[in-house]
Amino acid sequence: VYVIHPGTQDTVRLTDPTSHDLGAAWSPDGTQIAYHSNLLDEPSPLFNIWVMNADGSGKRQLTDHPADDRYPAWSPNGDEIAFQSLRDGNWELYSLDLESRSLTQLTDGPGTHWAPQYSPDGTVIAYEGGLPNDDRELHLLTLADLSTQPLTDRPWFDYSAQWKPDQAQILFSHHLSASPGNLWFMDVPNYSNQIAQSTPGNDNAAAWSPDGKRVALMSTRDGNNEIYIRNPLDVTDERLTNEPTRDDNPSWHEGIRHIGHAEPGSSATRTIT
Repeated sequence: VYVIHPGTQDTVRLTDPTSHDLGAAWSPDGTQIAYHSNLLDEPSPLFNIWVMNADGSGKRQLTDHPADDRYPAWSPNGDEIAFQSLRDGNWELYSLDLESRSLTQLTDGPGTHWAPQYSPDGTVIAYEGGLPNDDRELHLLTLADLSTQPLTDRPWFDYSAQWKPDQAQILFSHHLSASPGNLWFMDVPNYSNQIAQSTPGNDNAAAWSPDGKRVALMSTRDGNNEIYIRNPLDVTDERLTNEPTRDDNPSWHEGIRHIGHAEPGSSATRTIT
């Protein structure tokens, strides 16, 4: 994990190269970063959930289980982290209380349950899932009773759900067969009016700005995974990165432009301020 200051291009390493550190997510107050990490010197390196201070200090391993734990997501109040895990032999969602360290299983059913994202009011979680050899769809998990409902039902993949800060929309990616992925917007609370925004190349892994006025996204339109900033009202894009490595999975926080991880060979996560 690296911090990059674009004005000077100075880079500060936050984690060492003995692991893959991915899925970085800012805490609501911007003081911590959660991520999933493994140790490359182990025979079968598996991922666990970690958290560190925004300056890279105070690294703490939150989960330690002989199964993969990936893609942490903070609750709006910062008291819990939800993540996906293979600990029962199937990809299910769990939440970890950061004070008591108690673990709650949120889903229990056939198929996969991936990439949880809390709503801004903390009452529901959007996630992606599907049965083996079936389409990947978006689903909604109500935390009060752990009931679920589908949000999409289309061929191929709907994924990477991101709540708008005012909870008025969900931003997600849709990928159909060999065609490039595009961004879609779903109105809340009726979960309808899905509007496509198409550009050349594959656009996905998007995230709202804290004020809900812009979107950061990954696109392959120039032949490499790069980060762009989009005004969703007129679909104008500003290219933010120009790297030989892979830039992906942007994540916003106030004062932070993006977090992206580089290609698997370098396993870097960068923050641009």
